[in-house]
Amino acid sequence: MQMKKLVCDPLSVNTYIIHEDNGKDCVVIDPGVAEPVLTYLRNMHLRCSHLLLTHGHYDHVLGVAALQKSTGAKVFIHREDDGYLHSGDVPRIVYDGYVMESCTPDGFVDDGDILYAAGLELRVIHVPGHTLGSVCYLIEKARMIFTGDTIFHQDAGRADSQKSSYAMLYGSIVNKLFTLQGEYTLYPGHMEEGSLEEERRNNPFVRYWRRIQE
Repeated sequence: MQMKKLVCDPLSVNTYIIHEDNGKDCVVIDPGVAEPVLTYLRNMHLRCSHLLLTHGHYDHVLGVAALQKSTGAKVFIHREDDGYLHSGDVPRIVYDGYVMESCTPDGFVDDGDILYAAGLELRVIHVPGHTLGSVCYLIEKARMIFTGDTIFHQDAGRADSQKSSYAMLYGSIVNKLFTLQGEYTLYPGHMEEGSLEEERRNNPFVRYWRRIQE
């Protein structure tokens, strides 16, 4: 299996492009902007079959509509975050020179779903907290988890907006991720990758909230 990480503006989002070693179809997770992804696909002669979103915040989905139109890829998101993709009130969002076009997902994912895409098997873990519809995508055979903005190396995502909750985020991390058996590499939506075992032992956000719960 091959994976490429592109760090995309405007907020340095990690966009992941994943495909089998000899495969020509690929999955793209959290396309921050379209053009770097399209350039990579052209250079590597890859076809994007699925766009998988960990959540609906604009910095993770700015490239979705353009990629959907350009590649015909199917878009998947959790239903709770669907509204971020196509608000009737704001069909176009402009941020720092980037335009977010409204788009409609092809399907919704939920906890425990198994997706078969580009020859890969991905399991969906619903982890509400950063947003109500935040999810992680787990590839068991590669021991990889794509975590979006739920957990970072030695940190966790923000949960101080109207549709988020730090207590819920803590519960998702502890009850959904830390209960997984064995070691996994974590590929977050920002910054560098980490180790699930290391975060179990010493994640400052989790330590702080554990003390509050005691």
